[in-house]
Amino acid sequence: MAMADPDEPFTASTVSEAIELQKIFLVKEKQGETSAQERRVIRDKALAPLRAALSVTLEKREIMPRAQFVKATHKA
Repeated sequence: MAMADPDEPFTASTVSEAIELQKIFLVKEKQGETSAQERRVIRDKALAPLRAALSVTLEKREIMPRAQFVKATHKA
């Protein structure tokens, strides 16, 4: 049975090593989540004046390739 650290596959050769690697991974993951949350707060604070000035309603949401978007928005 292969056990692995998600960042470095096939690094654990025993269950106890896998447990330790999992603990390390969970700490790294939590730090990443904290960092992402901090960036979201900064972004939301920076965008607050714009959001206060504008009223926007989403009518339709569509995922499309960038080239198709550029073509659609640059029609003459």
